[in-house]
Amino acid sequence: MEIPDIPSIPIITRDLLKYGRSGRFQIRITSLTSDAETLSIRGFTREGSFTFRHTTVNDGQRHQDTFQINDIPIMLTVEDNSQSVSMGSTYVIVELLLEGTTVGVLLSGLVHQVTALGWPTTTNEQPMPGRGEIVVVTGSNPAVNVEASVASASLQLWRVFAIRVRLVTDANAANRRVHFTATSAGIVVAEAFSTVDQPASTTIDYMVGRFGSTPDETDNGVILVNWPDDVWIRESTGSIATATLNRQATDDFGAMSIYVEKFFRSNA
Repeated sequence: MEIPDIPSIPIITRDLLKYGRSGRFQIRITSLTSDAETLSIRGFTREGSFTFRHTTVNDGQRHQDTFQINDIPIMLTVEDNSQSVSMGSTYVIVELLLEGTTVGVLLSGLVHQVTALGWPTTTNEQPMPGRGEIVVVTGSNPAVNVEASVASASLQLWRVFAIRVRLVTDANAANRRVHFTATSAGIVVAEAFSTVDQPASTTIDYMVGRFGSTPDETDNGVILVNWPDDVWIRESTGSIATATLNRQATDDFGAMSIYVEKFFRSNA
């Protein structure tokens, strides 16, 4: 009896399909990331192995590369070639294309220096399952008599843990009360403020976070402000900003820094 040329293991190849050699197969990788690094796409088909490189762009937008392959992949992996991608910073989708049209998603998920993605599905245990990239984002230094703020990025959801900003007040006699607002899609979704005013000619660092009950809200030039739990701001339409009661003409905020967990829209 003649042994068939097609293997009996359950792997789909172009020889199992009616159009045989006439179909053109490609794989397309899409990345969303805040890291500029190089990813490796490795695998093999019935015809042999392949290796491609995809360079990411650190703007949080979708970027794609498409590569020609000679058959349907039997195995495929995407890994951090540079071993320097931050945890939670890079989301990847790999699709199989036939004649330029997507016919299947092979894999999707987060890639970083200690976790690769594989197809068929492999063990892909994340060190911190379900978590995004935890970073500090600093806004620009505002002009005198302008409130401090940080705007969210497109295609990202931000979970805001903490805020820090400095206010230097001028000599005009007035008690300033600084509010902190989280805005999403033009709506204020959270607000917090200190119970302590800031007088003229002083320098105060405001630290906003989840403190619970504190014995003293003001100490050594720092005012603590309690922040609501689980505050999220949306892509492109969200911001964290101050809103100051009795702000004077030459009061001067420094650049605001916020401590956030970033999620890409495709992964949130």
